[in-house]
Amino acid sequence: MILKRLTITGFRPFFETATLNIEPTVTVLTGANDAGKSAVLETIRRLSADVAGSLDDANSDFLIVSEMQWDRNIDICAVSTFVVSSDTRYLHQSTPVGWEVDLRLRYTMNEFHVLSLRNERGKPENVGNSTPKRRLKVIDLANHDIIRTSISVEGRNASENRLLTSAFGPNHWDKLESLDDRNRNLHCRNANEKINASLSRAKPQALDIEFYLEIESHSPLKITVGLEDRFGGRAFPHLRGAGYQKLMGLMLLLLDIDLEVENVLLLYDEPENSLHADAQHAFRKILEDFAEHQNIQVVYATHSPAMINPARPKSLRLLYRDTTIAGYATTRINNKPYVESSYQSVRAQLGILPADSLMFSAVTIIVEGPTERLALNRLIDRLIDERTEICPDLKLHWRLCFVLSAGGTGEIPKWIKFAASQNVRPIVLVDGDTDADTIKSKGGFENVRVVSHAYGKDFEGIVTEELYFKALAEVLANLGKSVEKTTKEEFDKWWASAGLTNKMMFSSRVAKWLESEFQTCLNKPIVMDKAIEIADLDSIKMCKIDELIEEIKKAVDSL
Repeated sequence: MILKRLTITGFRPFFETATLNIEPTVTVLTGANDAGKSAVLETIRRLSADVAGSLDDANSDFLIVSEMQWDRNIDICAVSTFVVSSDTRYLHQSTPVGWEVDLRLRYTMNEFHVLSLRNERGKPENVGNSTPKRRLKVIDLANHDIIRTSISVEGRNASENRLLTSAFGPNHWDKLESLDDRNRNLHCRNANEKINASLSRAKPQALDIEFYLEIESHSPLKITVGLEDRFGGRAFPHLRGAGYQKLMGLMLLLLDIDLEVENVLLLYDEPENSLHADAQHAFRKILEDFAEHQNIQVVYATHSPAMINPARPKSLRLLYRDTTIAGYATTRINNKPYVESSYQSVRAQLGILPADSLMFSAVTIIVEGPTERLALNRLIDRLIDERTEICPDLKLHWRLCFVLSAGGTGEIPKWIKFAASQNVRPIVLVDGDTDADTIKSKGGFENVRVVSHAYGKDFEGIVTEELYFKALAEVLANLGKSVEKTTKEEFDKWWASAGLTNKMMFSSRVAKWLESEFQTCLNKPIVMDKAIEIADLDSIKMCKIDELIEEIKKAVDSL
């Protein structure tokens, strides 16, 4: 089962109810110290552990307001929403794939039962047995031991025991001691093949090493652990960096899981600890590689900009402290900080200066607003995943790019100057109502590359109007709004009689229509992101996108 959402009430810093939306791949929690990131991770741990809460777990203000004995308060709880995947063993066997189930965990009683069940259309179904058969499989990646170079029968830690069990099987030490020298060495060679085959199913691409085990001594029996990289170079664990030492223990934690039949959620609190910034980037990539497995989710909390991937904006969640109307302190969760211009709230919470790494990359693509920033990232990710034969180098090039929202056409010249001052290559993407030459002259950089949509066309024009309205209907439906009359046909009728200028951009027309006829605001970034998500790539008008990709290639090649 895939964890989709977590709603927390009355636990530690959460006086008011707060909801965390969780991605099927990677979810990154960030925010200032004491914002509640560790409390969220602790809640997720308890979804898998039989650990009852204590008075210290309850929010003090919540207890005072409720005037109820803490261990009887049913509202101090977490409600987790799961999507049923191929594994239905958590519920009764008839639960189809794609259905959603809400499970409530009462912290005080460690009571865990099904609240509701919804089919793929969102309609309630009979809950049946109210107690789930199994809990979520959660692995805390921070709780592992370092593997030493020399392992003896005395003092083996948990990670070393996992390594030897995977390589030699159960009762491994007794087996090895019962063999003569020749068979013991032969057994060791076979164990090397076995352990690396076991690890290959979980090992990310970024970790290009294999274990090799050798008999160090026979009496007493000791085994030497080594690592071999893809070039054939060998080194002992203690000679590798802290990041690799972390990853060795991390991989061995995964040996206890059958990833073909079991879903698992990996947790990590502040994985950047003890790692250089370059190692943090590499480690982040490794966690993202793990999450590419269809049965693995990753949730980690970080204070480091290097652990936040600007090319995956939808993975980011911002936690912050606030005051309720009644004057009580509580933690709130912003599930969409990427909609804001240039991660402003994230930078403010982390104390990041404008020129720091969340702001610019080697190639900075300056766009007019959050719509382009969000949807362009979505489109490039799809091209990388689905058009590898057409854009073989796009993944490498895109890792060197950052999409910056200027906050309006008039702000673009300022950001051109700022980007250039950071010694990066700025590329500008603008709508067809913007004069590219004026942009460059005001910025003071005539050689800056500007990709401009055709006159009268905006970024939304890369998808068909029919697809745009389909995406609009899905977004409105998710908000619980009626979508029967929010169709292209109804829009065309209104526009024909609206008497507005034809110079108005398409998305502005739709916004005006929704406001006038339905008193509803158009969330341009979310609608366009949805349109790119559901579009057939062959239907997208790629002319200007191809031009942008070519400019990116030129900029990267010139670095």
